[in-house]
Amino acid sequence: FIPIKMYHLLNKQKIKYSEAYQELESILQKLQSEEIQVDDILININRAKELLQFCQEALRKINDEIEN
Repeated sequence: FIPIKMYHLLNKQKIKYSEAYQELESILQKLQSEEIQVDDILININRAKELLQFCQEALRKINDEIEN
């Protein structure tokens, strides 16, 4: 889990697709199992959105490289 103020650092740090995907799956499992506290729901949803955008962009770049 990374605090809110570090969200914008995701693009600046060297995170691997597999790490982002694994964290996204972990957040999803927490939300589905209801093992997350109410206060942390929004934080985790925002983190999941950022991770999803990161993963989509990574896949888009790979697709662009394959097509060119």
